[in-house]
Amino acid sequence: MRMSKYDPTHTPSYESIKTFWLQELHLFLYVYLDKFYALVRDKDETFGQFSTRLMSLFEYYVESRNVGHSYDKLVDLMVYDKIKSSFSPSLARHVLSLEAAHKDFLAVKVISEG
Repeated sequence: MRMSKYDPTHTPSYESIKTFWLQELHLFLYVYLDKFYALVRDKDETFGQFSTRLMSLFEYYVESRNVGHSYDKLVDLMVYDKIKSSFSPSLARHVLSLEAAHKDFLAVKVISEG
């Protein structure tokens, strides 16, 4: 991948470059969460290194879900993801399409009332 699509008139910052690459890679939101839960410590890795990898994946996931610094939104997101993990495949696809239309995760109240 090249940065030829990156706007050269825009003053590059870490955040803008990171956002650009995340958009270019089109990493699906749940890739971060799946990788977070699947991550295991390498035998030659310190616990500090392992925790850094875990924190990075989780922070990318939370950032991609637009939680910001809201504890309440984080709790909603975690409960929402847990509820969604119990959905049948067809219901999960339906909820994902609703998420795509809203460009955000649905409120826990919305999916728990259905």
